[in-house]
Amino acid sequence: MQNRFDKTCQHNYKIKILRNINELESIKNLWEEMISFCWHPHIDLDLYIATLTTRDEILRPHIIILFRNEKPTTLVIGRIEDIPLEIKFGYKTLLKPLVRSLTIVYGGIVGDTSYQCCKIIISRLMQSLSQHEADVVLFNHLKLDSDIYHFAKVKPNFFCRDTFHISNTHWSLALPPSYNEFLHTLSKNTRKNIRNYSNRLKRDFGQNLIIKHISSVEEIDTILSDNEEIAKKTYKRGMGVGFHINNEIRKWYEIGLKRSILNVYILYVNGQPVAFRKAFCFTDVFISYGTDYDPFYSNYRIGNFLLNYVIEDLYKKGTIKTIDFGFGDADYKRIYCNENWIESPVYIFAPTVKGIVINLMRGCTMHVSSIAQNILKKLNLYSKVKKRWRDQLRKNK
Repeated sequence: MQNRFDKTCQHNYKIKILRNINELESIKNLWEEMISFCWHPHIDLDLYIATLTTRDEILRPHIIILFRNEKPTTLVIGRIEDIPLEIKFGYKTLLKPLVRSLTIVYGGIVGDTSYQCCKIIISRLMQSLSQHEADVVLFNHLKLDSDIYHFAKVKPNFFCRDTFHISNTHWSLALPPSYNEFLHTLSKNTRKNIRNYSNRLKRDFGQNLIIKHISSVEEIDTILSDNEEIAKKTYKRGMGVGFHINNEIRKWYEIGLKRSILNVYILYVNGQPVAFRKAFCFTDVFISYGTDYDPFYSNYRIGNFLLNYVIEDLYKKGTIKTIDFGFGDADYKRIYCNENWIESPVYIFAPTVKGIVINLMRGCTMHVSSIAQNILKKLNLYSKVKKRWRDQLRKNK
């Protein structure tokens, strides 16, 4: 930890910044206390350190602690990493210049997020850019109605500001008191489809249809290999996203299973894994952290079949009140969820030639891509083009 407080803060506020992984132990109690009411896998200290130590592109932590009257009020969890900043047109990557990013992890601003605190945090991050600590600050999604989003969008000058807005809906399901009550929140047609597709699966596969709930660290190799068997068949693999076996994933699984905060459900047909859903649990929140299914069985809607099983199982356990499905649109989220809000990734670019040029290239490309998407939507062609693009990615994986 720095020996001196940052002198750039105003009034009774001061800042300390941690830039060395060995310093994290000194704030362990503070960290755990501050995230206790807003826990998410990305801000869990053990999982954060696992990411730092397993990704080659990460250079160091970047932790900001904001104090008021000598008392810690706000924790900002970030890291410095060298990453390709992808500039895309639809699913097609046109350019990916390498940048040094000061990345603020998802949910990584905890504690006091008042107007004044957010203003100070953005000013300090911009100062890091001016001091050449990074080429860009990346916030991995912020709520649009938050003060931190407001300042990140308006405080930088025009050439360093993120002028493009990407809306991602974050979906959540507040569970009704009983499973039957949950089912009756769904439409009559949805309930009918649940019964029909479930009966169809059971009729066609019978005893060869098995669901396993795995929560033991001894079965980690089974989880990884079965998840990989499913993920490699999806369009996400063609995009280079989704589930991949690597050191970070293995470490996260080990930590999650040992601490009993990770739950993995796998659906098998004829002994072969065909769908999985995994989630991290903290207190009464079930944070869905990845799902995939074998597209060969898409006509059976096996993804929804597994989800229904998971929800019913959570009711039996009786400890979960909320299922957090994360951001990203999907038909099943619209059907099942009863809460949502809008989030967006936000960038702030360094006041350098490199930072400004990358910002201009990214902004222009994304605006053109957005115009093309809007035209396709007006012509009722967007869904068809999107599906065809995904099918092509699946074939080319």
